[in-house]
Parts: sequence; structure tokens; C-alpha cells
Amino acid sequence: MKRYAGLIGGATLLGLACGSWLTTCRLTGTCTSMALPSPWPRAVVLAGGALFGAMTIAWLARVVWILAQGARAVRRMQRTPAPSPLAVGAAHAGASRVECVTVEAPVAFCHGGLRPSILVSAGLLNQLSPDELVAVLAHEQHHVRRRDPLRRAMQQAMAEVLFWLPVIDWWADRRREASELAADRAAIRYAGRSPLAGALWKLGSYLETQGAAAFAGAAELRAAQVLGDELPGQRIPTPLWVGSAAGILFALNSAWCVAHLFGSA
Repeated sequence: MKRYAGLIGGATLLGLACGSWLTTCRLTGTCTSMALPSPWPRAVVLAGGALFGAMTIAWLARVVWILAQGARAVRRMQRTPAPSPLAVGAAHAGASRVECVTVEAPVAFCHGGLRPSILVSAGLLNQLSPDELVAVLAHEQHHVRRRDPLRRAMQQAMAEVLFWLPVIDWWADRRREASELAADRAAIRYAGRSPLAGALWKLGSYLETQGAAAFAGAAELRAAQVLGDELPGQRIPTPLWVGSAAGILFALNSAWCVAHLFGSA
């Protein structure tokens, strides 16, 4: 919410100003030349279609950009032949397309859009026990099966394009947390709770990689799930509803302004 408060506020004020001005003109009759002409329904349809088309194009472009940024970051990582413990762990976890990179930080993530794969660092192999490694790989393989890097790129792009609807950003965060919790349940089935808890303890402080599904995401919720604690509720905060309502008002008023211009042409 804080990320977009300024944009939402400015956009809402602009939409309210435009809508209020047109409403005043129509009610007082002081600017009859601004009355909507007879073909205004067609103008509204054209304005709405143009807005929807622009948002769709922006969303697709942003999805491609996010995935491309992630792919560039991954290409810069130096590969190394997979050691025997990694190959054994991948076999036990049912993981495919696993690569090892010469990074000292203990990280593991799933990356790629249509054909995702798993990257683990050499530092990860030095810190995890065999069972913990199986838990990490099973977790990431769940992301591979669901193509979660693509899903996350789509959700992030939607939140950014529809910035005037902060509830979308909240929803994208919740979907990301839900995917991590689901991947942990898959890891528990393969390796058990204790190895997963150990891996979370060792890797939970590392940040996620853009355009990827990293093992370290949503660590607090995942720790609660492993311990069997009740997970907190997922109610949408009232400020997000208020901000989204203001954003919708802005969009409607903007469409009205654009429709008036189209109809007057």
C-alpha cells in the first residue's frame, strides 16, 4: 500500500477533478458544449476497449521483462558439474533439470518460464545434510511442476500494471506465500518435517531472486506450518479496499473523460 499511496492519491484526485468538472457542467448547464453527444455509448465502448488493450499489452510486456531479467541474472552464474550428493538428492526428490553453480551463498531456486529448472549453489551443498538437500530439491521440484516462476511473473506484472488497485498487490503476495506453503507440503512428503525445518533454519534469511521461486521465500509462515501452528488469517485490510475503491473511481472517471473526447470528435 505504501509503495503506491502517492500514485493512487494523485490519480484519484485527477479522476475526481475531471469527473466533478463534467458533472458540474451537466447539472448547471454552464457548459452545454461539453454534454455527451448522442453516440456516447459507442465512445464508452471504444474508450474501455482502448484502456483494456493498453493494460493487456503493458502486462504482457512486463511479464516478458521480468522473466528476461531473471534469465540474464542466471546466465551470469558460472556452472559446475553436479557433484554426486546433488545427483543422489535429486533422484530421491524426483527432481529433474537440476544444475549447480559456483556461488558460495547457500541458495536454491527454480527459474525459467515455460521450461523451468532448478539451480542450487555449491555453498548450499556444503551446509545441508543429505535429508535436508532432498527437502530443498523436493520443494523446488514442486515449483517446477507448477511453473511457478511464470505464475509469479504474471502476478507481479498484474500488480504493477494495476497499481491503482492495491488489493491486486496484496493478492499477488498471498499467492506467492501459498505457493511456498504448498511446495513445503510436497517436501514434507518426500523428506519429513525435521529435514525441512533444518533447511529453513539455514536458508531462511536469504532473499528471493527476481523472476524465480527461491527456497527462502515466506520463511515465517513456512516455519509455522512445519511446527503445526495455526496460520494467520488472510483478510484483506480495510485500507486496501478503500484504496482500490478510489482507484476504480479514478478509472471510471478517466473513461468518462476519454469517452467524452471520443464522442465529441
